Formats: sequence, C-alpha cells, structure tokens
Amino acid sequence: MFNRPVGRSNLAGYPPAMNEKEQALVVDSLVVMLNREYVFPEKAKEMASLLKKNLEDGIYKKYTDPISSGTRSRRTCSRSPMTATFM
Repeated sequence: MFNRPVGRSNLAGYPPAMNEKEQALVVDSLVVMLNREYVFPEKAKEMASLLKKNLEDGIYKKYTDPISSGTRSRRTCSRSPMTATFM
C-alpha cells in the first residue's frame, strides 16, 4: 500500500510514528473487539492473551508505522490467528 523509508514519519501525508503507549492502546482496542465480537469466545481469549504477551515481550516495538502495521496485522491474522504475532 504505502511504502516509506524508515525514519521518514514526518513526510507530508504520513501519520507520525507510533510510540509504545499508542501500540498498547491498539492492542487494548483489539482485545476489546475480539472479546466482544469474535464468534468463538475461547479462541478470542487465547488470541487476546497472545496479543498482550507479545506487547509485554516487546515484539511490537519495531512496528512504528501505523499504516503498514495495520496491513501486516490483517495479513498475519488471516493466515493463522493462534500462531500469529499480530503485527
């Protein structure tokens, strides 16, 4: 979709890079949506736990681009939701 060189988050038209607090907000939002909307409640809890664990383990620190992180998340989740890193 959009490709931009690393460190270029201030280019016109691109949102600023996400910090750790914003990444935590994204994960929290995904957890709420999973628990509220996912058709299999037990699987939703498993995926929510994985998201939280990955956040705590720092897996998402390298994903600061809000545009490509969302694209990567959808692509990864669609392949295998229980083994995905979700970003």
